[in-house]
This record gives sequence, C-alpha cells and structure tokens, in this order.
Amino acid sequence: MNAYLGVCDAAGRTPRNDLGWRHLDAWLAGTAPFVPDAPPRRRLLIFAMQPHWVDMSLALAALLVGHGDTIDFVWSQAATHLPDVPPPLLYGHWLASGRRTQQAFSHPRLRLIALEALTPGAANDTMHAAAMAQAHADASYALRKERLDLRPGTPDLFELERRRAADLDVLRRLAPLLDGGDYDRLLMPSGGILEFGAIHRYAAARGLATTTYEFPDAHGRIMVSAAGAVTSLPTTPLWDAAAPHILPDADRARIVAQLVEARQSRPNDPAAPSFQRAAMVAPQAVREALDLPSDRRTVLVCCNVPYDAIFYAARRKFFAGMWDWLAETVRFLGGRDDCTVVVRAHPAEPRFDTPETAEALLREALPVLPENVRFVGPLSPVNTFAIMQVADIGAVYASTTGLEMAMRGIPVVCGNPDQHYNGKGFTTDPDDRPGYFAALDALLVATARPRLAAEQVDRALLYADLYFNKWPRPFPWHLSTFWRDVRAWPPARILGPDGTERYGTTVDAF
Repeated sequence: MNAYLGVCDAAGRTPRNDLGWRHLDAWLAGTAPFVPDAPPRRRLLIFAMQPHWVDMSLALAALLVGHGDTIDFVWSQAATHLPDVPPPLLYGHWLASGRRTQQAFSHPRLRLIALEALTPGAANDTMHAAAMAQAHADASYALRKERLDLRPGTPDLFELERRRAADLDVLRRLAPLLDGGDYDRLLMPSGGILEFGAIHRYAAARGLATTTYEFPDAHGRIMVSAAGAVTSLPTTPLWDAAAPHILPDADRARIVAQLVEARQSRPNDPAAPSFQRAAMVAPQAVREALDLPSDRRTVLVCCNVPYDAIFYAARRKFFAGMWDWLAETVRFLGGRDDCTVVVRAHPAEPRFDTPETAEALLREALPVLPENVRFVGPLSPVNTFAIMQVADIGAVYASTTGLEMAMRGIPVVCGNPDQHYNGKGFTTDPDDRPGYFAALDALLVATARPRLAAEQVDRALLYADLYFNKWPRPFPWHLSTFWRDVRAWPPARILGPDGTERYGTTVDAF
C-alpha cells in the first residue's frame, strides 16, 4: 500500500484510497503562515468517524487552525456501524496509519484524540435518552424498515440494542470532554445519523453550541448548520431573513431553467443521483400510459423510500409513519368517482434491499387496489415530472416532490407538518389528521381546477432557489471526490486571496 501511494505521488496522480494522516503535517505547514498572532479565536472540538469523514475533517481541522482556532480532534476507528457491510478494503492500513500518526503527532493548536483511548465514564439519564432515541432511528435505517419488531429475541431488538450500546459508549467516552472541555463549539458531520446523531442530541441537551456539515448532491457546495442538525436544516429563520419574498422576473426565468426544466432530466453531475429512468413525454402520453380518465382529477401521491422516512418524523405526528400515511391516504381517496390516484414509489427504492417497499406497504393495507388507483413502481419507465404535467393535486409525506409540484403550480397537501418547506406559503399544512383529509377533500370538490396562485408559485420558486442554490455554501471539496478536490484546493489555498474571495464566508460559517 505504501508503495502504491508512493508511485501515485511520484506520478502526480490521485490515489483511489488515500490517507488523511499522511497529509496532515503538510496541510498544517501550509496553513501556518495564516495563523493570526493574536490569541486563538475559539476552542473547538471536532468529532469524526469512518475513514472518509475523518480524512475530510482532518483537512478541515488544518483549515480552521490556519483560521485561528485551537482544536481537539476526536476520531473513531470504527469502519462501519451498519450490519452486513464489510469494511473498506484498505481500512486496516488507514487505521494503522492513524495510530502511528497519533503517537508521533504534536502541534500547539491541534490535538489528536482516539475515541477508543478515552475512558468511559458513568452514563446519566441524558445519555440514555439520547442513545435510545438515536438507536430507534438507526436500527430502522440499518434494517431498512420503519416498523421494528421489538419482541424478545427478535433481530430487530438485537439491532436496537446494538445501536443503543454503540451510541451510549461514544457518549460515555466523549462526555468528560463535552461537559468539561470549555469548548466554544462542537463541529462534526451530519448530526442526524449513527453516533453523530447521538452526540448531537446530547450536546443539544447540555447546551453546547454545535455546527454540523454535510454535502448536497452537487459539487462545489457544502451545507453548514450552526443551529439544528444539518440533516434537518432549520429553514424558517433563513426563510424569514430572505423576506419580503418577491421574485424578480429575471430570477424567475433562471430558476425555472435550472430547477424545473433541468431537474426533469438526468443530471450531468456525477455526484448527483439519477433517479429518473425515462425522458419527459407529452401529457397525453402519460394519460395513455397510466389510463387516466380526463373527466376526473388526478391526485399524485409521492412516497419517500419508506425506511428513510424515519429521519423526517415530525414533532407533531399525524401518522405513525410513512406506511400509515400511505395506507390511509389511498384508503381515503380509493373508490371515489371524482379522482384517479397515482401512487409513485420513490425511484431510488431499488438501490436498497428493503422488505418495506411502497408496493408491499400498500398491498398489506389494501390487498386489492380500488379501481381508481394506479401504482407506479420505482422501475416504471415513467418520469415523475411527466406525471406532474397531468396532476391536479399532490399529496406527500416528506418528499421533495412536494416542493417540485408547488413550483409547477400544483396544490400540495402535506401529511408531515414539520418538513423544511412547510409553512412557507405554498403548501397546505394541516394542523391535525382530520385536517389533512379535509384539505384533500376540499381540493377535490372545488368547482374550478385547483391551482396555486401566481404569487404562491413564485414563493415556491424562490424557496427552491434558496434551498438548492443559496443556502448550500460554496466550497471546493466534496466527500465523493475529496482527494481530487483537496489536491486542487489544499487548506492553504482556501485561506489564500483567491480562496478567501470564493470561500471566505463559508469558512467563517464553521
């Protein structure tokens, strides 16, 4: 492995699997000229686990040291915390390199701390609560199903307890630092899954300011949140700050081109998932393919990947989960003579071996689908955006298609009231479960075809532009192409004049 990396270095090539440990000294040396002479701005704790996140976060630590911070960097040797997922091929070499670096490393502003070297303390009630809450979400995610069978002896209970133990262990090890480290802020990826989520829950309960970061689909952007976990970005304050929410004509044309027309086709960005398997077709072709009568209103019901919906669970729950929302929505709309219901499974569903597909959940609730229900499977050669051309009403649980439909003027009723685009003036957000069904019924019985007002469409377009283009901050690294990116943009270059001009506000956000 060392020989391979040496050959790559000599040839000026980017290795397929590099090691952040072997670049750390060079990154720090590069940022040393930028370190202010004044006392450190802040004392930070950075936590990262899994090789890809540790490597990227080591470079971030070097960047922030050059920005004037003092950092304790806690890293975990964990290769994976999901069952049945083998460790990366070169994980052993990465871990050995980390241990060697740990032993020899010394820097006045950066301290490396192996999580496993920290002595676990006693668990308190706050730790237990954070570990159990996160374990429920992660067990569902690991097992790829919303509903867990927690009877004694079941695999589901075993996985829940495995996850709870892992979360509790990391909290017991980190708590002395979190509680007594006198840190100005905790930084870490995600904040929503695995140990990241458990730590975020505990830090929030203890009142420790936390910044989380994650990468969106597109290159050149990073999501940074200094409030809630970045995986559930608190958008209302950001939206309020963008008032008065008036969309200039020039921006409208740009947003329609970028976020309506372009997103209807397969993206060119290799970091972006290509979920649509079919090209756009004319509305009449969609009606013929799905046998949609022209004398009935069409309700487009868009599902999440079912088990993924657990991470969008609202604080004010109308439904027990996406499975409950799907069954009750189709049960309410099925059999009516004033609408045809198109249930669209998420096109990403086949990527995951899950026993809870949208079709399985729907057939469990309704073994025989009503005459007016059309199920469009995830592999169906029908473009979701093509279906939107003939949709009169939308119903969603926590899918981004709710925003996509609003951008096209389709009124959308949300069955999960605390999603990022709720409450922005372009979706119907009921107060309770009866209100959800009443809202659907009101749209169906309305005399005129339901459509959003022009100003509501503008608000949806403006929100989409903020969410996809403005709130993700410019940044030269992406997790999927980190080693290529960091060769072009090492931490020192980001702190230099051209980097400061392009990325200074993003560095400040950390």
